[in-house]
Amino acid sequence: MINQTLKKLRPAIIPAFFAIVVFGGAIITRPQGIGSYRPGPVAVDHGTPPAGVNLLYVHDPNMPTWLTGYDWSGKVRGTVRFNRGQVGTMAPDGQSFVMNAGGKGGSGTFFDNVGQPFPWQGGALEYASNVWADDSRHMCTVSLDQQTFEWALNTQLPAEAIKRVATIARDPGAGQSGISLLACTFRNDLAIAVRTTIAWPAELWVIRLSDGTVLAHHAYPFQELATLIASADGQYLGENVISTTSESKLGGAVTARIRRVSDWTVVAMLPANDGALGFSGDGSFVLVSTEPKLNPQPRLFQIVDWKAGSVIWRNPTKTLTSFTVEPGGTSFALALQRPQSPSVAYPDPARDVTIVRGDGTSTTLASRFYQTAW
Repeated sequence: MINQTLKKLRPAIIPAFFAIVVFGGAIITRPQGIGSYRPGPVAVDHGTPPAGVNLLYVHDPNMPTWLTGYDWSGKVRGTVRFNRGQVGTMAPDGQSFVMNAGGKGGSGTFFDNVGQPFPWQGGALEYASNVWADDSRHMCTVSLDQQTFEWALNTQLPAEAIKRVATIARDPGAGQSGISLLACTFRNDLAIAVRTTIAWPAELWVIRLSDGTVLAHHAYPFQELATLIASADGQYLGENVISTTSESKLGGAVTARIRRVSDWTVVAMLPANDGALGFSGDGSFVLVSTEPKLNPQPRLFQIVDWKAGSVIWRNPTKTLTSFTVEPGGTSFALALQRPQSPSVAYPDPARDVTIVRGDGTSTTLASRFYQTAW
């Protein structure tokens, strides 16, 4: 009786059991060729990056601690594999990296072009700000001694001791004031440091790196400038002047002037409401925001030849989230966020990366990236 009953039930039991196994197997093991499953994307190791080539790095979205390197034509050239918990910020030429640089108490750890730490870090230095030098080898920093209240300019090579270059200022009881670097150029033997009081640039120093001599010291009227930028070679400043008709000094409309540092001469004025965001590596082009109020992440922006007064490239519809420039060249690399649907509560963290050259041509990298290494 039992056997006869099983024989009757077997056709119904076996298909049901098989379906459960297949379904369960698809969830656990994800075999290919079953149902509609497609394997997800995986990180790709593109090999050892070439030495001596200017590279541009982005994080692999499928392995965030891996950095994918592109040359400035947009071609993939290699992968740097950092370990879990490491985040490397690239030097301008992409041939070395620093981790945990910047911020009060930061000292930084240096890595070579394949992501290996340098054998000796040259000692710790508490500093308030840092910037890569134009040679892509030195790190330039401004430190504050909490005992003497001295702001100092320092330089460091990854495997050498920290070198103190000069005392910039002494500020007992300085309050809401800080000093940071706009440029540090070993090619032209100078650094440009700026004091910001509350939120506005107030003083500027031009300092010779080789012996610490202060070559020039300039003061700005309080609340005259919204922001201040410098070319990588220290030859030009972009001064974003707050409009006198602005309702609010913070976030008010600006107009930008280009000033030559050597003789303190204004050599160009950008159109009204154009705010300077950054110079190209050779200083010949400026990335500008064209929004009514200066926004560090604008949707309306363009790249201009400031000497000729001509626009070489305009942004289509995307928001600028960050940028970097080709060392000594005319190209910008722009991290751009695509327009979001009004129904989306949180912006998509992914970015497009577009390279724009001095002739106005551009290349958008083939993939989307969650984070840049600059």
